[in-house]
Amino acid sequence: SPRRVGAGKECCRLLAEAGRREEVVEVCEAALEALPGDAQVERWALLPLALALSESGDHRRAIPAFQRSIRVCRRDGLGAEMERRCWEGLGLGYHEDGRHQSAAKAFEHVLSAPWGGSQSAFSLARLAAIHSEHLLDHQGALALRRRALDALNGTRDNAAAAPVAMGAAVDLLNQSRKLTRIGAKGAAASAASMALLELERTDGGRGRGPRAAAGRAKLRGDLDLALEDPGGAGRGYVRALHAEPYLAARWHDLALARHALGEEEGAAKLAMRGLAVCPTDPALWAALGEVLEEVAAKEYCLCRSLQLQPSNAD
Repeated sequence: SPRRVGAGKECCRLLAEAGRREEVVEVCEAALEALPGDAQVERWALLPLALALSESGDHRRAIPAFQRSIRVCRRDGLGAEMERRCWEGLGLGYHEDGRHQSAAKAFEHVLSAPWGGSQSAFSLARLAAIHSEHLLDHQGALALRRRALDALNGTRDNAAAAPVAMGAAVDLLNQSRKLTRIGAKGAAASAASMALLELERTDGGRGRGPRAAAGRAKLRGDLDLALEDPGGAGRGYVRALHAEPYLAARWHDLALARHALGEEEGAAKLAMRGLAVCPTDPALWAALGEVLEEVAAKEYCLCRSLQLQPSNAD
């Protein structure tokens, strides 16, 4: 009987723990189709269905499942924890589906709701990412990430705190770049130095796999470059390149670091090796044009970069 709430919950829990998300989806959808609109079935089947779809990356199907779960929570009073998970899952689904304003509203709802709490680290971190990446509000994003870090410090969850600290460092780096563009070099250096402190606040990606380590090394290189230390930047970019040699951006970063050190020949070789990996990368063509001395070759590279990315004002 699909109305066996305890059995349904336990079945979904065991399947989820075994990583069998497709079977969770099958079990929940079968129960919901067998007894459509049944309150007892909806109580146990909707949230596991939504979570399994979300964890599988099928966010478009997860969104309506989370919406239905929220309505069931309100109707049956299933508790603050379940409602919080539904709203955070809905916000994540909107974010991954590119509906950033709707995602921001969902996370703001969690933070303002009496059951959500103003220190929900997940919602704070996700809302910060939206402010930073899509609203370009780096100062607001930094404030949200610091609140998230304060919340996580109470739990001593360093694994969760590391990416948040890296995000805070990125926000400070972006502030530093803005200040550099307007000529406020002292304030820019101060922001970059604060970013280094944020990066070292936790392990910053150590022990979390090669991708996280590469991201940390690249960020450290960016900060050293902002602090006018191209040698340190080069060391960071080399570590990132060794971890991800298939990414054109890693060759681009190291080429610019060599250029900043005055090593034009080495910079050109790195840019050309990067173009061998990705011949249609506009940033690499621009970097090669910047380091080459021959006017005709320089013009060709810059024109090629503009063909690939006409919006590149630089």
